[in-house]
Amino acid sequence: MEIIALGALEFSSIAIGILALDEMVKVAPVKIIEARTMCPGKYLIVFSGDVASVEYSFNKGFETGKQLIVDSLFLPMIHPDALVAIGKIILTDEWNAIGIIETLSVVSGIEAADTAAKVGGVKIIELKQQKTGKLVAIPLLPEALEILNDGFPYKTSLSRFNEYIKDV
Repeated sequence: MEIIALGALEFSSIAIGILALDEMVKVAPVKIIEARTMCPGKYLIVFSGDVASVEYSFNKGFETGKQLIVDSLFLPMIHPDALVAIGKIILTDEWNAIGIIETLSVVSGIEAADTAAKVGGVKIIELKQQKTGKLVAIPLLPEALEILNDGFPYKTSLSRFNEYIKDV
C-alpha cells in the first residue's frame, strides 16, 4: 500500500501564495488538490503525494512564505477518508448523526477531519456553506449517524437552536 502524505499551506498574501506554489511544484512531483484565493486576501495550497515529495514541497513553500503563513499542516499518513473529502462532495445514503467542526483556518479543519477519521468509527462528508460557498468537511460519529437515520433534520429558528444546544 502506498503511503499518501498531505501538505497544506495557507498564506496571508495571494502573490506570495502563488510564488510558493510555483516553487513547490518545481522541487518535487506532488498532486495539487486545491490552490486558490480565499477572502480576505489569503491563498490556500493543498497537495498530496509520497511522503518525501510532500515534505520537500512543504518545506519549500514554508521557506518561500516565511512570516506570511497563516497556518500549515504536514501529514505524513493522512487517513484515506479525509483525503477523499478535500475539495469534493461525498455522497452518503445513510444519515444517522452529524458532528460539526468550526475552525479559523482551512488547514486546521483538514487536521481535525484527519484526526476524527483516524480515531475510528467516523465517516467524513462535506457540505457547502450557503453564504460563502466554502466547502466544509464533517466527521460523522456513529451516535450522530443514529440521530439522522430518519432523514436530515428540520429547520429551526436561531432562538430555538440556542435552546436546544444548551441541552447538549
